[in-house]
Amino acid sequence: MLDVIGRLTNLVALNLYSNYLVGSIPSSVSNLTNLASLFLQINQLDGSIPEDIGRLMNLVALNLSSNCLVCLISSSVTNLANLASLFLQCNLLNGSIPQEIGRLRNLVAINHSSNSLVDPILSSLSNLTNLASLVLQCNQLNGSITQEIGRLMNLVVFDLSSNSLDGPIPSSAFRHIPSSLSQLTTSVDLYDNKDLRGSIQGFVPCPSMKHNLVVIILVSTLLFLISFFVLVIFILCRQYRAKALKHDPSPTKNGDLFCIWNFDGKIAFEDIIRATEYFDIKYCIGTGGYGSVYRAVLPSGKVVALKKLHRLDAEQPAYDTSFQIETKVNIVKGVAHALSYMHHDFTPPIVHQDISSNNIFLNSEFVAFIADFGTARLLDPYSSNRTIIVGTYGYIAP
Repeated sequence: MLDVIGRLTNLVALNLYSNYLVGSIPSSVSNLTNLASLFLQINQLDGSIPEDIGRLMNLVALNLSSNCLVCLISSSVTNLANLASLFLQCNLLNGSIPQEIGRLRNLVAINHSSNSLVDPILSSLSNLTNLASLVLQCNQLNGSITQEIGRLMNLVVFDLSSNSLDGPIPSSAFRHIPSSLSQLTTSVDLYDNKDLRGSIQGFVPCPSMKHNLVVIILVSTLLFLISFFVLVIFILCRQYRAKALKHDPSPTKNGDLFCIWNFDGKIAFEDIIRATEYFDIKYCIGTGGYGSVYRAVLPSGKVVALKKLHRLDAEQPAYDTSFQIETKVNIVKGVAHALSYMHHDFTPPIVHQDISSNNIFLNSEFVAFIADFGTARLLDPYSSNRTIIVGTYGYIAP
């Protein structure tokens, strides 16, 4: 299914979360270069994140959480310069977070929790100064918390719980947390680590799971609203650009008739009509069985040959009404009887060799007659004479 979606190159938002999708994410998804949001969470997707996903330069929100993705986090994700939210939690990802993630300066939310990520926390995360939520809980991160985390002044949620972190907690990393709990606007969770030491003024762990649940709901709602508004702004900007381009038409008048990029069927038809003066007979250079050929000089100076097809009799209003099924059956019976007579009841036998609807006549009562006997060939069973075939194979000229 996802392979077929790769053909929808104008798609802006793709939301297939909470289904039973299986298999790997196809690389054809990278063909959706206009995509702004990709939500595939809560499925059964496996394999790795496609390397070509870095081609989605307009992507703002990416959510692949709650699947069975394995291997490393693809470094191509760090090419998504417009990305605002990156949710990869609840997968089987291993290895370390790419060092290049610091290039995603527009990131507002990161959630890589419940994976098997290792190595220390990257100092390059401090480059993400717009980051409001950083959730890396339930991994295998080790080492100490880097001092540079203190540069994330917009951080609202900071969760490194259930890892293997050790060493002192740098007070400079949390200097923006006020001493008064009534002013506390940042949720910091560092519990269940290996050997974190130190105290932070005004910081206390959340005492109950109920409080954690409330925080998670509030943060999830906040992140959803942020992603939604970013997506709306992005779509409005695209519509504004489309309207601007629409009011600035490119000059296709008298353009190249044979160029598909600036071809305008209406303008081309008008040029042809003017060049042939409504297909005047003086421009006719030949007539065939299906139409007439005209010579025309286009406004661009090119001389072309144009073929105007004859109007078919079947296009006349008199032929608009189709036969009843009973009439069609009687016509087929009449043709069958006529062929049987020609082949078996007439001496010498006759093979028509050009039987078609053009050689079957109907009378006023729709009785079928086979005509055009000049195209027929008399078969003499005792003769081996042959003639030269003229025209279409199987057709003998009279």
